[in-house]
Amino acid sequence: MNHLVVGSEGEAGKCIVQFLEEREKVGKIDIKITFPLETRNNKFTFMHICIPYSDEFIDIVKDYSKIFNPEHIIIYSTVAPGTTTSIGDNAVHSPIEGRHPHLIDAFKTFTRFVGGKNSQLVGKYFSNRDLQVQTFDKAEITELGKLFSSLRYGLNLVLAQEEKQICDILGVKFEDVVLSYQQMYNKGYMKTQYIQSI
Repeated sequence: MNHLVVGSEGEAGKCIVQFLEEREKVGKIDIKITFPLETRNNKFTFMHICIPYSDEFIDIVKDYSKIFNPEHIIIYSTVAPGTTTSIGDNAVHSPIEGRHPHLIDAFKTFTRFVGGKNSQLVGKYFSNRDLQVQTFDKAEITELGKLFSSLRYGLNLVLAQEEKQICDILGVKFEDVVLSYQQMYNKGYMKTQYIQSI
């Protein structure tokens, strides 16, 4: 058994378990369950971290690392910049994108970003399982990338709500004002960029 998933009962954990179990036997741990017998006295190559971020996150992951002594730690959680580096040189960050609860399709479709000192070794593991991979030598790149992506998504939702309210007040369709206009703008911008590059 080469894999241990910490946080196996959450949506991200279930996604990782489903992906791994297509080819390999997987140990699972979650706060809702005690340490299963199959995880004890076992040497794991990969420990997959799928628990929510908290002030204790680093200590929790380090405690699990002491118990199971994995060669590699892959953190999928959205974390503060510097978290992965604080855990150790054998830790990498590889955030999950996609819509809940159907993460497995996105996990297999999106390019797998891996950041950290061992990113190329972990990236090779993913690419050998038919995933597109891009590696970075600093985990802060993927940590910030995920945070900024979530921030943009949230800000766009707030903006869309405000735009919809203004459209409703003025009695015009949101689809005409925002969607149609943005599609026109994007098409025109792409054409001008293409013309300028010739």
